[in-house]
Amino acid sequence: MYRQRSRKKYAAMDYLLPFLIILAGIVVLVLLFNVAKSIFANDKEQSAYMHVVEGDVQMRTWGTKDFLTLSTDALIMEGDEIAVSSGSKIIVEFFDGTILRASSGTDLAFEQISGEGKDAAIGVVLVEGNLWINKVYANEAVAQTSVKAGSAVVHAGQNTVFAVSKDPEVDAYGIQGSGILMDIMDKAGQKIVQTEEMGVGQEIVLMGAALDRYWKFQSPNVLAAISDQFKTSEWYTWNKQEDQKPTQFEKSADMVKVEPEVVGPAAGAETEPQADGTAVTPTTVDDASTTTTTPTTGAFAAPVLVSVANQTKPNADGYFVVTSRVATIAGTVLNTAAKVTVNDYVLQKFKAGDMNWAYFANADFGLMKEGKNTFKIYAYDASGAKSGELTVNILYQPPVAPAASAATPDATTANDANTSSSVVPVPPTPVE
Repeated sequence: MYRQRSRKKYAAMDYLLPFLIILAGIVVLVLLFNVAKSIFANDKEQSAYMHVVEGDVQMRTWGTKDFLTLSTDALIMEGDEIAVSSGSKIIVEFFDGTILRASSGTDLAFEQISGEGKDAAIGVVLVEGNLWINKVYANEAVAQTSVKAGSAVVHAGQNTVFAVSKDPEVDAYGIQGSGILMDIMDKAGQKIVQTEEMGVGQEIVLMGAALDRYWKFQSPNVLAAISDQFKTSEWYTWNKQEDQKPTQFEKSADMVKVEPEVVGPAAGAETEPQADGTAVTPTTVDDASTTTTTPTTGAFAAPVLVSVANQTKPNADGYFVVTSRVATIAGTVLNTAAKVTVNDYVLQKFKAGDMNWAYFANADFGLMKEGKNTFKIYAYDASGAKSGELTVNILYQPPVAPAASAATPDATTANDANTSSSVVPVPPTPVE
């Protein structure tokens, strides 16, 4: 006689357990994927590829003081700074497909390269020069892009093409797409005074007079159609051609971030970058009796000083006292000069036969340190013969607590006034 087996009773957990195991497996896989992504994909999401179209560039990597010369493509990371040499151009492609092009003589810093999707952001600081940004090439070019230039910040989203120039005023051009915004900042650069919106084919030229009106909370009319002068420029023509048929360049999978190396002066000397990117050595001096214009013996006459930060005469101790963060040193040379150097840095914009020169001692780049600084200036002729020495002493005293009502020019307006190679208040107009 057999007893009939009773059916096994299953608890609810017995039915849910397989699903819970599968769910746990999925969670583990997602976590592993995110960990791997943060380890292996981080560089891509926080980097850009720089292609040197022609010539070379000066590059300073984040956390370093020295610039090094590059003539080949390189990986750009957040915090890096690039100065495009004379006669050169570069193309930068960001992680989301955004394209940036910079002209000869452009100095820019990559302030932000981060995120993905709606959180992706690209932030560039334009010290001087010309930028052209195309966010149309790639459908994924969604990163919010901003360009800081003097007292303005230009913003643009997806499907836009715009250009920004600074020398010394800020020019912004809406080439394609709408919603290109320009924030005008206050004198301290902390608050937005007003925001202007550009459409297709419009430009904004932000000059000193317009800025003064913004800072007085008066709204000047700065919107206009893009000028024919800009449309007929070589820079505009080249970029339009690039937009239609972009240069293809190989982005090597093993391309790595450029590591800094010591270049320039002899070992032990501390180098700092010039505004266009080449290394310069400002020298701290303690001897207040050093003269500012007495030349040493040379093959021919030393360069002649015209002004320092709009001052034509030093103080009783032989120093030009500077409070703004940029001091323009301007002067003249004989027309037989082939080049001019300032602390062994060759002025890139000075051409053989020019009689005017200028050098921008920018404290933001370490070219002018708080306290006493000296700059030794020479000219050289075509044969390499060296002139007498011109020595210029500067006492840099930045304001302790700058205020909007202070009589001393603030850093923003000082930079606008002194970072141009074409405008120097005291004649003759320098070329650098």
